[in-house]
Amino acid sequence: MEERRWKLITISLIIVLSLNLYAGRKRFQYLEEQIRLINNQMANMEHKLINSINKVNSEINTSLNDLVNYDFDYKNINVNDETVTLIMTFELKQILPNAGYYIVYKAIDDGNSEQSNFLEVRAETAGGTSYTCEMTLSLEYNYQFQIIEKSDDGGIRQLNHDYITNHINDMYLYRVMLHSSSGSENGNYITYGFVINNRTFGESSLEIDKVEVLALSTNNTLLHREDITANNDLDELIKNTPIDSNYSSNSSASFGSSTNRSRILSHYMKDKDFQEQSYYVLISKEDLRENHPDIFKKKKDCLRLINWKLIITLKNGDQIEL
Repeated sequence: MEERRWKLITISLIIVLSLNLYAGRKRFQYLEEQIRLINNQMANMEHKLINSINKVNSEINTSLNDLVNYDFDYKNINVNDETVTLIMTFELKQILPNAGYYIVYKAIDDGNSEQSNFLEVRAETAGGTSYTCEMTLSLEYNYQFQIIEKSDDGGIRQLNHDYITNHINDMYLYRVMLHSSSGSENGNYITYGFVINNRTFGESSLEIDKVEVLALSTNNTLLHREDITANNDLDELIKNTPIDSNYSSNSSASFGSSTNRSRILSHYMKDKDFQEQSYYVLISKEDLRENHPDIFKKKKDCLRLINWKLIITLKNGDQIEL
């Protein structure tokens, strides 16, 4: 009897302890959930506070900014001397009646003490609160600019405005770039197209004169070389290239897709100095297998075995490889 009583007590204690543990765990889970919610609320409040601070700072900076807008243009680019005339125009919120406004500029991180000093050029009025000035700059550097105000009484004030830079060196070095490319193949042909961006800075000598494509194997064996300057009508290519509906390829998307065609057929001019032109090459797979049987053998998918290189010749004779 005594033993049975102790068993009942033991069981009761175990049950009570289990219930307490369960209740404690539920309370702990509840506390964890509350802490998580509090942390999320604090994070949201911090995010809103940061956004509010940034918005206030932006509004303050805008209200204090003396500069309404600015723009750059180019002329007289000299490829031999690597110089360009940069035309900077800007508009101010307000001006002093008898003050003069100047652009001070220097090369960015050029490591040359002579070039690192600020140079100064007076801006000419363009009507109202607008001004313009010209500077002859080296194409070897990018530049930063500041606008200063000089009053009749000898006072000099640096106007409050955002950091102004012009990356003329970057634009000149990368004036010809491959914007995009895409290829496809059927049972008989490989087709590959290229969209090239070219910035001329308004100079006809920097326009594209010739485009050559080199098809290379993965070990750099020259497979095909062709002048594709005249190959710039993809509509004509698509119309005259037979489509093999039974052929499946693991190559890049075909020119037949609306997305690629709209991109590759784009003869778009962002501005008068920025040109975009498409070119294509059409290669016989039979010729590839005949001339390079060790590379292509009888593989159905040939496109994935080819690397592409472009050689762009400008009208001034400069050659650029892409």
